[in-house]
Amino acid sequence: MTKKKAKEAAKKANQTKAVAKSVKRKTTQGIDVVLSPVRFLGKGVNGIRVVTNKVKLVLFAAVGIVVAVFLIIILLLNAVLSVAQTETSVAVSTILTSDDSFVADMTEILQQKANGKRQEAENLAKGSPQNPNVLVGHTISKYGYPNGRGNWADGTQIVYVDGSGNVIANGVNNIKYCIVLAYVIMDGDFDSNKAARDDLITDLWELMNPQVTYQESNIYTCPYGCDSFSYNCDVSADYTVMSNYTSHGVGFYGSRHAYSTYGDSYKVTCKGCKDNKNKTFYHPTQYGSGEADEAEGCTNYEVEYTCYGHSITVCYGHKDIEVYLKVLTMDEIFASGILPDGKGKTYKNYLSKFDGWTDDNMEWAKLLAEGNWMELYGVKT
Repeated sequence: MTKKKAKEAAKKANQTKAVAKSVKRKTTQGIDVVLSPVRFLGKGVNGIRVVTNKVKLVLFAAVGIVVAVFLIIILLLNAVLSVAQTETSVAVSTILTSDDSFVADMTEILQQKANGKRQEAENLAKGSPQNPNVLVGHTISKYGYPNGRGNWADGTQIVYVDGSGNVIANGVNNIKYCIVLAYVIMDGDFDSNKAARDDLITDLWELMNPQVTYQESNIYTCPYGCDSFSYNCDVSADYTVMSNYTSHGVGFYGSRHAYSTYGDSYKVTCKGCKDNKNKTFYHPTQYGSGEADEAEGCTNYEVEYTCYGHSITVCYGHKDIEVYLKVLTMDEIFASGILPDGKGKTYKNYLSKFDGWTDDNMEWAKLLAEGNWMELYGVKT
């Protein structure tokens, strides 16, 4: 951490008054220690006037005073440096602002935005498919498929990913990083322009939490069917449709009746025949399947072929969906160097003065992020 950065941060530390009091107390104690030998020396000088043989004692006392003063100076210097070092360490690892509740309040605001993103993802997952078409003339109303027990199998998944698309823990957020990065960009000055502070943090959050995206799966069929396909065994067009569906991956389950021009059965009805006396009589109605034979002994008849209609279990297809919530990390911001576009923004001047993610700035940001936020700001991260 650069000395300049440390000094600037240390000036803003809330512990300044305590430090000053501590140094003053130690200095007073040091003065008392220094004056004690001096008072002793005064008594010695008076003794010299009376007894000259105490000169050696006085000289010894003088040397003791010099040594004592030197030791006191060392002790005071160490105390001051120790306190100053502690103050600087606390200052550069703490977000300092006149509003003690600011970090907690801003965290709550950003958490609401994160909740909104999550709700947006859930609406996509639970809503109607963006592309409901699974086959010409067939659509789906939701993702997933019936599981055969009267329930609907969940075909949705909400996934949190980093900037590279790698899956990360569900529910993770980068709220504290947005606040930390803004603090470093503004060089630790969160009080001089509060509008710029709030806008910068908000825009950093938007940058680090891009738009929710999703991907629908390819069309697939469930393993047992969930609908029915009706067809007539004597209509070749129905079999053509079934063949086309099958070639497109549609699942048909159960046995199909074979195509037959003659349907399921036939009925041969006598329309009236004449005997040798020209009297009309009727032959018994004949039934069968397949192609009807000529009516036995009958010359005046009609053949009626019948298909009773059939259906077979079928699945025209379903889709699943994965919804992606992208959450960029602080390290990804460091690596890319990407920052919000400050054009026309309240924080434009801060961006123009910011020297980028140097080693010092990255170190400072990490120190701020690694602090105990619950203890410092009452925030659970």
